[in-house]
This record gives sequence, structure tokens and C-alpha cells, in this order.
Amino acid sequence: MSIRINKVLKELNIGFQTAIQFLQERGLWSSEEQELNLNTILEGNQYQALVNAFSHDKEIKEAADSLKTDIKSGNLFIPKIKKRGKKSKIEKIASKLQPTKFKKIGQDKIAVSLKDLIFLDMYILLNLPDRCYNFESPQLNSIEREDMKGRTLFDCEIILILDRKNQTFKFEEGSVLSQVINVGKIIETRKEKEAAEKRTVQKAIAKERKRKMISLANMFFYSTSASVKVGNVRYTLNYNQFSIASEYIKEHREEAIKLGLLNFHKYIVINNSVKIFRFEDFNLLGFIETTYQKLKTRELSIVDNENKDSFSSPCGIDNVDFHDGFYYLWVLRNDGEKDTKIQPLRCPDINSFECLVYLKKYFADRMPSNLVLHYTSDKIQYVDHRIDLNLYIKVLRSNLNVKGGWWIDVQNARKRKIENCRKNSKNAIQKELSLKNVYIDYLSNHQAFNYEIIKVYEVLSSIEEDCFLFTLQSKDDKIAIVYENINPSRASEVFIIDRDNYEQCIILIFDYFTNYGIANKRLGIRQKVNTPDKFAALEYYAIDHDNLQIWSNKVLNLLNETVTANRIQFVSGLRIANSEMVRNLSKEQQVVYHLHNEIMTILYKNLLSIFGEKNVGTEIHIGQKRIDLVVKRNDKFDLYEIKTSTDVRTCIRQAFGQIVDYAYYECEDFIDNMYIIGPDKAGGIENDYLDKIRQEHHLNIYYRTADEVDFYDY
Repeated sequence: MSIRINKVLKELNIGFQTAIQFLQERGLWSSEEQELNLNTILEGNQYQALVNAFSHDKEIKEAADSLKTDIKSGNLFIPKIKKRGKKSKIEKIASKLQPTKFKKIGQDKIAVSLKDLIFLDMYILLNLPDRCYNFESPQLNSIEREDMKGRTLFDCEIILILDRKNQTFKFEEGSVLSQVINVGKIIETRKEKEAAEKRTVQKAIAKERKRKMISLANMFFYSTSASVKVGNVRYTLNYNQFSIASEYIKEHREEAIKLGLLNFHKYIVINNSVKIFRFEDFNLLGFIETTYQKLKTRELSIVDNENKDSFSSPCGIDNVDFHDGFYYLWVLRNDGEKDTKIQPLRCPDINSFECLVYLKKYFADRMPSNLVLHYTSDKIQYVDHRIDLNLYIKVLRSNLNVKGGWWIDVQNARKRKIENCRKNSKNAIQKELSLKNVYIDYLSNHQAFNYEIIKVYEVLSSIEEDCFLFTLQSKDDKIAIVYENINPSRASEVFIIDRDNYEQCIILIFDYFTNYGIANKRLGIRQKVNTPDKFAALEYYAIDHDNLQIWSNKVLNLLNETVTANRIQFVSGLRIANSEMVRNLSKEQQVVYHLHNEIMTILYKNLLSIFGEKNVGTEIHIGQKRIDLVVKRNDKFDLYEIKTSTDVRTCIRQAFGQIVDYAYYECEDFIDNMYIIGPDKAGGIENDYLDKIRQEHHLNIYYRTADEVDFYDY
């Protein structure tokens, strides 16, 4: 016989894991042939083994199912056991009250006074000495004992019928209950009426608090809204439409106040949650239009009274001269040029910018056609529909950053000038240069003495990147200008020029690299798309950043190796790498880095007190390498290499070959002393070791800590 395992589990009242484990222990389960799921088919011997083992569980399940059936059918009664627990709300109240006075009339009838009963929500309690009885009715929910006091009905005597089994009672006369309920309804109606009146008063008070009187002279008007300040909060009223009249009043607000056109007081209702307001029975837009007409009429009458011999002419885009924050309106002569004999009209406007001139030809057809200039023989008096002109300028401004056909011209007009870039101080430039990358560091050390390093920028795909302009000296009158990006992945752009063309060249180079309209600038340099004359140069090159040694050799070849690579490029001052260089270091590397800088700073300050500021420098190039610190003593140099290991021998082993290589392989200058600087003092063994090297090999090499200034023997 075959049967699914899920049916066997239900039949025997056992779990899936229990059955599988039992069969595995008996060797009756084949894991290779049978899967572990509820649909697995059991063979006859497996089923019989489970029945023999777990038939007792099957009998328990059958007995339990039979018991459930008897209980549901009513054949078996199970008495409820009253639990002893917390007292009910009624019992708690009854335990705190005195027994109710009553007269016994019959076996289950008593007479009591209605005022001695306890009224609760939907209940009336009767507290007798033996137990507490209650009467339940949903209609009693609104009746309160305090409201019933003092009423004639409340003092009457009534007869109650007790139900001792259920601990309840009922009224012998139903009319008494009806009268009690009716009185309760009357009282509830009165209370609801009083509450409604109270709410009405509160609403009136709240409305009065939100109702404020303001002066229209304190309002500010805009093209689509108005605002007013109440206390320390400003509230706004939106028109939901554009109003030229409101924009005009905004510009002539002071004049309107002086004329008394805004000296009116009106009530407003404010909304504190969204900071808006509205007027009570007042048409603001109608008032604004009326005020606008009064101001225009007065403006025209003033002009007529000042000079009867005025002229007028149409105002087009050529009449407008844009500046930052304002614009001029000019009268044009017959030849289209500005008439300088007639004073222009200066109009303040936050939307006006000098670079808007580049949008003129693209938006000339959108210029309002209703603009008319009114002027006399010596000045412009006013322009009709100036609001329309201001809106037109606002449209121009909104298109400044839109990449239309005008975008390149506008960006070039707005870009920084090289004159602004050259305003940076020497200290600020040195701080910016501080170990940006090895190529910038090398160029900084080889910068020609009579020329300045200029911090500029480069436009690549509409994004500005920081760059520097370096100048390298040669033996003849030729110099090299290097355009170097702070990103080390960018190639160096080198321009060989005559010394006399320096100023012209840096302007042309700057304009080329910052031009938004030139794409693939660096590719153009590499492929020599432009002739050298475009940059006032003799020749130009792109040198890739392969590595420092290859790159520097190429630069030196362009200069005919005038600058020797195996000399100390001494620059005084404390130069420490900025935080950008260690951003990607591990925590252990950052600890070493900061300890190295701390030792260097202490050493620099101590040597500064001995040799002076001009003779001590850090991070100095020696050929293609860089040593931590150099002291210049006339035509001699002392080299200092810093190590951070706490083991003195390790410091010596790490620095020895390095500092000797600097002194004798790379450098042609005269090196007097070589110092290895570590965090801990050397012991007798280390000092004897170095003494032996000095005596047998005549190498002036020493070990010191940064604080051991007194040990130096100069």
C-alpha cells in the first residue's frame, strides 16, 4: 500500500521531522530515492512502522476530536468557573457608597426614594446591604445626578422589583422611568444650546483676533501679489493674475504715498498657518487700477507743464544700453548712433546685466512695440509702457543660462578676466601651490625669478578647472610659459616665446583655454591646429605626464637644458602637503604622515632660530628627487631626511641609502652634512656605528631628533 506522507502526519497527529527522523533511525528511509517534502509517497512497510510507533498519538487526537463534537452539539456541559479577579466598575462604586434606604413591601419588592439611586452612564444602581442591583438602559446615558437635583420628580418614592438571581431591578411603573428620561432630554437640550452659544462666542473672538486693520501705505505691491507686515510676520495676497498697474505702483510707491493715494485703512483677515491674508469688502485690484491711472495722469501733466516743446520717438532694442543693475535709454540719431547731446534716462533694474547685449539680436523680435520715448532738447523725460520693457528684460535674464545660440557669447562675456586672476597675493599663490602634485611642485621650484605665478582656470566641457601659469627661464631671451592643470592626468601645455611678447602671450593663452566656444582645446594644441602666431609664440607643445623624470627631461630639452636637473632647487620656507594628498591614505599611513609633518615642523622652527628664515626650506627638489629639509650655508648645503620609526636602527637603515643617493648621485652642489632625523634619541651602539662610518668612509652623516638643536656643531 502506498500513501502520501502528509495524510499519514494528519492521521497519526505527528510532525514531518519526527516521522522522517524515525524512519531514518530504522533504516527505512532512502534519501537517494525519496525527496524531503509533504508529497512524498510512503511504501507499506514505512507506513506500518509509523502506525505501530505512533498509534497512541492517533488515539489522543481521536478522543479530542470527539470531545469537541460533543461540546458543540450540546451533549456535554462544562460549567463556567467564576474567576476571582479585579472588581467591576459597578462593584467598585458600590463599595464606596452607603447602603440605600428602603422599605420592604413584598418578597422581591421594595420602596425607595428616586434621589437615593445612583445614576451612571446607561445604569442606575441600587446599593442594598446584601448586594448591589443595577438597572440598564441606553437612554440613561445623558442623565446626570447633579442635573436632577432640586426637581419635584426626583424627590418622589418609587417601587422597584428585584431580580436576585441576575442582581438587577426594574420599575414597577414604567411611566416613572419615562418621566426621568424626558427630564434628562430637556436638560441635555439645554446643555447643548449653552455649548453652541459658547462655541459661537469663541468663534467670534477667534475671528476678531485674525481681523486686523492695516494702512495701504504699509503694503508692498508686486506684479502678481501684494504683502503687508503685521507685527513681525509678513503676509501675502496673491492676485492669481499679472497686474501691470501693481508693478507700476511698486516703482512709484513713495510718490503715491506723498500724494495720499495710499492713505486708506482697511480690515484684513489673516491666516497664520500659510501666512496669507484677504480683505473684507474691498476690491484691491480695482483700487490698484484706479491709483495707476491717477499716477499716469499726473505724470503726463507734469511733463506737459515742464516743457511744451517735447518730442517723442519709438523705442527699440538699439535704444537700450545694458549695465549691471540698471540700464540706459538713449535717443538715436538718424544714423542709428546714440545722441550724446540728450541726457539718457537711467532705469534701475535688478534683472539688467551688461552681458544682455549678446541676446539683443536673438530676441529683437520680442521687443515690445508700444514703447515710446518722450524727451526734450536736453534729456529724456519718460518712456511709455516701461513696465512692458522691464518684463522684456526679465525674459532676457531668464535666458542667460539657457544653452541657446547666444550661450557661448554670454559665458565668454561673464567669465573672469586675467586681470582679476593676477590680483592674488604671492602668499595666497604659494598656499594654493602647496604640493598639489609633483609636476606643479617641480614647476614652482623652477619658476623664473622675475616673473609671477598666475592662478588661472580652464574651461573643459563647460566646467572650470583650476590651473597655473608658470614661467621657465632660458639662457637666451626666450622663455617658456607652462599652462599646468592641477589634475595630474592633464598634459602640460608649453609655449616657447620671446621675452618681449610675455604680456601678449599670457593674455592669448588665457583667452584660448577659457573660451566656452572652443571644443577640444587640448586636442587642438596636440595636433597644432593653430599656428604659433595665435598665441604670440615661437612654438608650442603638449607634454604628457608619463612620470616626473621623463616629463622633466622633455621640458628641459625644450629649454636646451638651460636649467640643470642635478642641482638643488632651493626655496626657503615651510611647505607641508595639504589634506587633499592624504585623503585616500589608510589610517596607518595617515598616522605616519601626520607624525612626519609634526617632526618636520619642529625641526624647521628649531633650525630657523639658528640659520634664519632665508636659509631653511622644506620639500626641496634635488634633481628628480625631493628631500625633506635643506639648510643653505653660503655655497654649502646640509640635507635632512626624516623617518618616523620608533627604532633608531630602522630609521638609519631606511634613510642611509636615500640621503647618500641624494648627496652623491643626483646632486652636483657641495653637500656638507647629512642628518637622519627620527622620533627617538640614538643610543651608544647607533652613535658608535655612525662614528665608524664618518672615520673610515669620511661621510659626514649624523642621527638626531628634531629637538636636539644644542647637539649641532657648526
